[in-house]
Amino acid sequence: MAKNIGLVGGFVGRFGNAVGYTNRGRQLIRVYQPKVYNPNTKRQQLTRERFKVLNAFARTASTGIGIGFNKVMAGFTRQAFIGRNMKGLFFKPQETDYNFDHLQLSDGPLPAPNRATATAGSGNQINVPISGDTNAVGYDADGTPMYVGVVVVAINENIIGGIGEVACVTTTTMGSAVSTIPSTVQISIPGSWSGSTVHVYAFFKQSAVPLNSIPASQWPWRTPFNASPTAYMGSVEII
Repeated sequence: MAKNIGLVGGFVGRFGNAVGYTNRGRQLIRVYQPKVYNPNTKRQQLTRERFKVLNAFARTASTGIGIGFNKVMAGFTRQAFIGRNMKGLFFKPQETDYNFDHLQLSDGPLPAPNRATATAGSGNQINVPISGDTNAVGYDADGTPMYVGVVVVAINENIIGGIGEVACVTTTTMGSAVSTIPSTVQISIPGSWSGSTVHVYAFFKQSAVPLNSIPASQWPWRTPFNASPTAYMGSVEII
């Protein structure tokens, strides 16, 4: 039912196939549309399902993503992560199934660590071999020496979607204007992960201060410097 708001015929509400309304003091009329057309194509359905998958990964690995994508505007690291993996090789063609070895937890101009194979260590430790181009990662674009950290992330494939947080994000500072890289970085995982498959990732991160001197809760905000893409370090069966 329309409501008359003036002597010249203005109205608010529906009148036949017209809808009257006001916007910033102006009286406007639009055509009534009883239905919103949504074709819900197979491509749209696929995109929605993939978005759900990436949101689940974003909840699970939020700490690592906060470090790896923190050069983007504050509060948009999740969107950057989703956009990076939606366009990459993470998903199999025309499917919602995904490839763990193509997951990117970071993005940036630094060269990524060389791919390697993580192995089970003693107790609840995983050993991750690290190597890469130290000449490229030790300086910023202006040639200023930078601290460089190796960020290692382990994800239990059985808890994707926020049931559990990422196992651990560990950083090892290589020093300012690095010339050497630690040959191995260790990451600790919860004892409750026995019997699970854990996927391991690593990337380089520049910082003005040593990464391991910053509380984990402050990493995303204290270190807005370059990162590298993520290197997949394989999966480890936890016995």
